[in-house]
Amino acid sequence: MCAQYKPHKTHQHVFVVCRIDLPVSSTSPDQSMMITKVYTTPEEAQAEVARMNDLNADKGCRYFVQVGRLVLPDDDDTPE
Repeated sequence: MCAQYKPHKTHQHVFVVCRIDLPVSSTSPDQSMMITKVYTTPEEAQAEVARMNDLNADKGCRYFVQVGRLVLPDDDDTPE
């Protein structure tokens, strides 16, 4: 995760804890990655990543944080 990020002008940032199973499947790579939790602060997300990486250190998976944007129904700016 970037140490610095700029707030989005219309959407709240969320901090997504992701899990990747290693090695990544070459036939179904989408089955090797999942979102496990979403937090509203980077500190909470980083703490969960550290906890899960410690807990599952020998299980062939890694956890990391990605920044995303929360789009609420009233905020949806996609065309109909």
